[in-house]
Amino acid sequence: MKLLDKTYIVLISCLLLFTYSLKATDKILGELDGAKISSLETSLPSDNSAINMGTDFFPFNPYYNGIGAFLGYQYYITKNSSWEVIRLTYIYSIQTDLTNQLAEKYGVAPKEIERLFFVLKSSYKYYLSYGKSLLFDDYINIFRFGLIIGPGLAFTKKASLSNTKFLANIGVSLEIYISKSLLWYFEFQDSVTIESNWVTYPSFTLGLKKMF
Repeated sequence: MKLLDKTYIVLISCLLLFTYSLKATDKILGELDGAKISSLETSLPSDNSAINMGTDFFPFNPYYNGIGAFLGYQYYITKNSSWEVIRLTYIYSIQTDLTNQLAEKYGVAPKEIERLFFVLKSSYKYYLSYGKSLLFDDYINIFRFGLIIGPGLAFTKKASLSNTKFLANIGVSLEIYISKSLLWYFEFQDSVTIESNWVTYPSFTLGLKKMF
């Protein structure tokens, strides 16, 4: 198993532990035949803004894996929609074994590889569904699932030359509340360059969201 894969497993395991902190309240609804009827409840916060931070992983380029750190600002328009006004990601490239294998087995290898090093995005998110899960009869995990669409810019570098590409982004998002003002979330997005020779930059996101 690759080091990046192990790192993501550790991060996800740690974040799963944080869901325990969302304590539910026992609400008495009434009585039926002398027995009390109650439910465990939590409510969604009414904050309208959020700061997003986390890591993006680009594992599908045959010549390199990219791992990035991002920071963004998100505004919640309604309960079911939001606009991530801006997200800036810096990407560090880790070369795969393909280049060496091509050189050793076939005597050919690309001399210059175009690498992604910055991505700037602005995304609209529409939440299709909400849900709750009960943990140990005391804790409720609130989650929501949504779709992502929006424009972006990709900044690439090939040798000493830099290039800027316009992107169209589409993806899905799963957000899970840690507390009233903190969420962690997973996303999968595919970014497609708007040019004659289309290039795609599919990525996975593991992020933390601070509501305010």
